[in-house]
Amino acid sequence: QKQLEEMKKSKEAAAKPLIDDLNQKVRDSLEEIRMQKENTVKEKEAKELYLEEIEKLKQDIESLQKDKHEKRRKLAFEMRTPDKIRSEADAISRTRAKKEK
Repeated sequence: QKQLEEMKKSKEAAAKPLIDDLNQKVRDSLEEIRMQKENTVKEKEAKELYLEEIEKLKQDIESLQKDKHEKRRKLAFEMRTPDKIRSEADAISRTRAKKEK
């Protein structure tokens, strides 16, 4: 009986470093998985912010283009010469005359 107890203790003593090593490997693997998950979440958040920023820039570009076209239109209207105004009025009169016929 005593000999069995001693054999059991020696086997446990021999197995302890192996068990400790396996436990450490499991802890390391779990830590690595946790860090990968954390990085994935951070990458996803960064991607979402990047896409939001791109959308804002697209909207800014559209707004600037609309402003540019509006300013050009206003400038063209303000830069009309008296001759241009007369020719526009004549064109309107001709269009009305055609409609009346």
